[in-house]
Amino acid sequence: MAAVEEPVQANGGAAPEDPAINGEVQARDWGTAEEQAARGRAPIKKEYLMPPGGRKGLAAAGETGKAGEAKEGGEGQGGEGGKGKAEKGKAEQRLSHRALKKQRKQALATQPCNTVARTGDPASCPFGDTCRFSHDLEIIRAQLPPTLEGTCPFAALRRPCPFGLACRFRDEKHGKIPGSGADGAEGGEAGGGKGKGEGEGAGKKGEDAEGGEGKEVGEKGGEKGSEVRYPGEVNMLDKGLQSKLWKRQVDMPRAVDALQRIGWTRKVKPRGEASLMPDLDENAEGEEEGEEGEGGEEGEEGEEGEEAEGGMGEVDREGRRKGALAAAATAAEETAAAVATAAKGAAVAAGGAAAAAAAGAAAEVVKEGIGAIGKEQETDKEAKVGDDKELRLPSREKKPVDFKGKLIVAPLTTVGNLPFRRVCCSFGADVTIGEMAMCANLLQGQASEWALLRRHESEKCFGVQLCGPHPDMVAKAAELVAENCQVDFVDLNVGCPIDIVVNKGSGSSLLRKPQRLEQVVRAASLAIDVPLTVKMRTGYAEGHNVAHRYIPHLLDWGATAVTLHGRTRQQRYSRLADWEYIGECASVKPAGLQFIGNGDVLAYTDWNQHTANGSATAVDSCMLARGALIKPWLLTEITEQRHWDISATERLDMLRSFTRYGLLHWGSDSRGVETTRRFLLEWLSYLHRYVPVGLLDMVPQRINWRPPAFYGRNDLETLFGSDQPQDWVKISEMLLGPPPPSFRFVPKHKSNSYDAAENG
Repeated sequence: MAAVEEPVQANGGAAPEDPAINGEVQARDWGTAEEQAARGRAPIKKEYLMPPGGRKGLAAAGETGKAGEAKEGGEGQGGEGGKGKAEKGKAEQRLSHRALKKQRKQALATQPCNTVARTGDPASCPFGDTCRFSHDLEIIRAQLPPTLEGTCPFAALRRPCPFGLACRFRDEKHGKIPGSGADGAEGGEAGGGKGKGEGEGAGKKGEDAEGGEGKEVGEKGGEKGSEVRYPGEVNMLDKGLQSKLWKRQVDMPRAVDALQRIGWTRKVKPRGEASLMPDLDENAEGEEEGEEGEGGEEGEEGEEGEEAEGGMGEVDREGRRKGALAAAATAAEETAAAVATAAKGAAVAAGGAAAAAAAGAAAEVVKEGIGAIGKEQETDKEAKVGDDKELRLPSREKKPVDFKGKLIVAPLTTVGNLPFRRVCCSFGADVTIGEMAMCANLLQGQASEWALLRRHESEKCFGVQLCGPHPDMVAKAAELVAENCQVDFVDLNVGCPIDIVVNKGSGSSLLRKPQRLEQVVRAASLAIDVPLTVKMRTGYAEGHNVAHRYIPHLLDWGATAVTLHGRTRQQRYSRLADWEYIGECASVKPAGLQFIGNGDVLAYTDWNQHTANGSATAVDSCMLARGALIKPWLLTEITEQRHWDISATERLDMLRSFTRYGLLHWGSDSRGVETTRRFLLEWLSYLHRYVPVGLLDMVPQRINWRPPAFYGRNDLETLFGSDQPQDWVKISEMLLGPPPPSFRFVPKHKSNSYDAAENG
């Protein structure tokens, strides 16, 4: 790779000198910039366009080939795949069971103990002489991976590195951590190693445990000693709380009381008892037969949720009486759904106009049913809701969150991690929201799910997004989070389009069940003393928007704000956001309910258009999702009201900050480095879609534009514009060194972010 030069601004950019390249590009006329934009093609200046196949050639010239190296590594490196693994299996078959056991024991004896590697002290291992791994520092040093260039991120903060010899940025000062056993950060249980001799995975996202079983709970949302391992982070899962969740010993009185108030009941089958008959529940919609034809796993999810909740789903007979009216409304809705399903089936079979008319009539029945529920709320509110207003905290007791004009970063699955949110805060984000967390997993005490709730001190206003199918599950998870974490508000996911979530009755599936949605919102609001917000889509099926039927009632149900994503669940991300409909919904919201729009904001002009007073799409604020992924500096552009022609070196500095934050969050050992690399590459699968301002014939860039292969104004900018994973790996090597020989990266979102990205 040639030396990186400071990029030339747009008005001084030089065209490529190769006439053959220019000749190939100019041989095809793509039309005017307006015509290209109308076809969804980014109108890039001709002098920067690559010839057909040029981008593929760029990837081949990257000299990384990590995707290809994975295949070569599979031939026998470490016996991990292909021929090597098969030969190893045959060799093991020739040995007796006792010989194999002895062989494996000897192999473990030469592997370094991770606890000793972190602390540099053989006495720090809680298993002592019984540990299966080596405590010999000479053996440990000999087997450690090579060091990486740069400074340890913990040393840069003038803190002792909790990874000791295992740190990939180690130097002579990493041999032993001063005071490692006294400050409670790692001690004899470094990395959560109690019960796991190697102590692996301390606090790694999606892995074993949060680490450090010897810590004591400090203030709400934090732990004593956690500042050394996770500087500036709060909302760690306390091991005592996790143990109680496993044993179902956590009391959630507010949630139980709230469920009684709204009349929710769900019959719970005794644990371990095989039932010959399905659980019957007059208030549980679709638990037995699926959610309107798509929730076949709903019954299983219900049972899992009941186990996770610790058998706290029972309510008294008074609660059942109060739920009678809710059951009647549920039955009416299910009847309408059945009629609609039958009519649609007839339309498919007959293919005639009469059957199609029947399907349309059935759809109207469903719509009328939703409207009837809304009218019922106005006329029979006291009979239906009971005395929930007595339990609801007055608005003055719930600390309000003002979203008016604030820069809000959406909850983003996979890529919306804590290091990414820190980058957004550095560009001026006012409100950040953690990744979507499943209520059932939180109630089960899963460390990987609780890791999604972590918050950094730089996040000025932070919310947690919860997703669940039932009022009891959501209410208990909301109370659990509000009581044990530092959060400013709780957001309810009613928009996730992922099949595995929808099929279990969560996410956008709630848009098809008005009664269930009302119960979920009411129960969650009553169970917490922080504001509750709702994030939803326009509807479930394309052409059938229903958000305008729910929004007028959300304030009465207990929500303080609603975010509307301008697409249906069926559309996913295949259409532009319907801001016209968002504007219609904003016009019917009740006074006091904050309204936030979401979808396709990629420039400050989009923000201005949607938030301007008096405009047809006026909203209180806009939530940034894929726009923040593609160009996080959009936050600065909105603040400064300008199109920022950011240089390639500035973008590299941004990624350098991300890697530093990632090493502090996931760790500076080999595992942490590779975890940081993986999430960096996931983010690069979105970042490559950005086209520099100086290369465009028309600004601003639109989110649906697909850029053709283009040259940048220097080599680094060209590399940033590549859509080849090999080139993304090359970028990661600049920051984290070379990956392991068998490393291979496949983007989690296979369409490389054009069709699926942010959560609901």
